[in-house]
Order: sequence, then C-alpha cells, then structure tokens
Amino acid sequence: MAIVICSSTLPGCIANQDSADSVEEFPLASLLDIHRTLWNHDLETDDIQSFAINITTWQMDHGGWGKNSFDSYNYPWDGQQHISPYFNGGNYLGTFDNNATTSEIRLLAEAFHSSRDIEFRTLISESIQLGIDFILESQFPSGAWPQVYPERVINGGNYSNFATFNDHVMTRVMILIWDIIEGRQPFSGEITQGLDMGGLNSSLNKGIDFILKSQIVVDGKPTIWCQQHHPYSLVPMHGRPYELPSKASLESTGIVSILLNWPYRDSEVVNSTWGAVDWFIENSVPDRRYEKKTGNFSESPGSLMWFRFHNLSDEQYFMSGRDSVKVYNIGELTDEMRTGYWWAGDWGMPIIIATSNIDISERF
Repeated sequence: MAIVICSSTLPGCIANQDSADSVEEFPLASLLDIHRTLWNHDLETDDIQSFAINITTWQMDHGGWGKNSFDSYNYPWDGQQHISPYFNGGNYLGTFDNNATTSEIRLLAEAFHSSRDIEFRTLISESIQLGIDFILESQFPSGAWPQVYPERVINGGNYSNFATFNDHVMTRVMILIWDIIEGRQPFSGEITQGLDMGGLNSSLNKGIDFILKSQIVVDGKPTIWCQQHHPYSLVPMHGRPYELPSKASLESTGIVSILLNWPYRDSEVVNSTWGAVDWFIENSVPDRRYEKKTGNFSESPGSLMWFRFHNLSDEQYFMSGRDSVKVYNIGELTDEMRTGYWWAGDWGMPIIIATSNIDISERF
C-alpha cells in the first residue's frame, strides 16, 4: 500500500511505498505550526542580511541562542546585554524554549540564499554549523534533548535539564534535523556542505528511539507522553509546580505528528503511533471548549476538546495550582491559574482528521 504524507504548507513530502499505514494530506504543519517559518509572521525588516548578521552576534560560544524576541535582532549584541535568560554561575546557557535556536538556524538558512556574497555566506554558514554542533552536543546519550544547555543548576537541580517535550522542544529540534537531512528548503545546496550528515542521521534516529521507549504504557497499551521525562530512566518528571507528572496531550500532538510521518514502519513504530492515536480518539471531549481568557469551559457543538493533563495510571484528567494539588473542577483554581494556562484545547483535531479515513485493519 502506498503512502503519501504531505502538507500544502510543508516544502516537500515523504513518500513511502508498501507502508503499513495509509495517510493522505497529513497536516504536519497545522498541528503545531512547527514548520511555519516564524519570520513570515514575526519578522519586520527589509534587510534580512543585516538582520541575519545581527543574529550571529547574539549566538553564544557554545552555539546556542537565548530566548530572545526577534526585536532584539534589529540590533547587534552590544556585549553588555543579557544574552540569555538562563545562566549557570557566570556562564550564559542556550535554550530551545519558545523556538529558540531552531528559529535562528532556520532564519539564517533563509538569509544564506538571499545573497551570493562569499563573505556573508561564509559568516552565515559558520553560524549555522555552530548551531548544529550545539544541537548535537546537547543531546543526551538516550536520544532526548533538554530545554536548556549546558546544565542549569538551581538549588541542586532544575526541570530544564530533563528530557523536554514541553514547548515542543524535541519535536522542533527533530524536525529541523529531518529537514536538513532531506534537504528541504531552506536547507538545500551549498548550505549543507560541511555539516555532519552522519551525525545528524544518528541523532534523529536516537530521538525516535527515545520517543518509542519513553511512551507511557498503561495495562500493556501505549498511550502518550509526559511534558518532561528523566533523560536516563525515562520516567515522567515534574515540571513547574502545576505541571505534575502526567500524560500531556498538547505536547504529545507533536510527537504523534512525527510518528505518523516517520517512513520506517517497523512494528514498534506502528504500535506506538496507533496507541497514541487511539488515546486521542478515546479521550476526546465532544461539544466542549476551553476559553482561556475567561478561564471557563463552555458548550461548543461539533467541537472536540482535550484536557491538558491526565493521570499516569488512568485517564482521569486534572488541573493544578501552584501548590501542586490536583483539582478536577476549574473553579477550584485561583483566577490567575484559571486564565494563565492552557488547561484544555482542540489541539488533537488534526490527528483525528488525518487518521479518520484509515480502517483499523490497515494499521498493521
């Protein structure tokens, strides 16, 4: 059975013959907007080359970037500003939080193609290579990535050092690597010369291996993933006080998007993929929506909703405040917590739509 997995917003697609799955028009980009080039929405400049040069000045010696707004890049780093919100002692740390580092690399790659100037291209190419080195260096031996690298130490430890699916950290990193390997724009032609393609291939496969091994299994059935996992034991870990170890639906949409598009369909990948898809089907809440602005749930005929967090051992959803106490009625949260966090959303809809035409017998 042929498989064609494409998106109208995705530059290129994966085509795999005789696959176990049959998925057409899977909207990878629409799941998380991971593949959307952020500068198409957030960048306001008529001089992308000067903007790119500024970006290189904000890059740290280890190759990563801080969690900077793109407005920062209207000017070069002056050598005095805080270059990252994360640091350990006197050393600034790089991060993948809020699209950091992956977005800079993508924009630099776009800028590279805008000029034939050798000096400019050399500068940009060296910056990209340094950023890729940071990605490879920051990966745990288990295949996961932390939120922050090098290690961030606060009172002996910090969740930033765990394997991080939160903020779609791993998903964004892995899709970036995948794009480079496949030569998808803007990672085509001369820009990939000198990159460690063997290392990138190995890195991507290690990431897939971590995803498969860290999936939460309940009563023998694979479900979804936590926001953070221990990078070595793989067990779900605590994030911020209100982010308890749990099955986390929002973050898991990105992981499922990768698995549904992964062309190498051995039994482990297939079982992991459809276990997660089934979880989204079984835990959808019909005709409801969460309004973050008001912090309330309301009727919404025809909609599907997913709660953000579910228990590890069963499918009971929950919410939590800064005291880390689980509650099951949003009215038990403070106004700050009710309106300050996405406790539910319709983020599983693209998965449901993309897989709705697949007969169960065709999955394996």
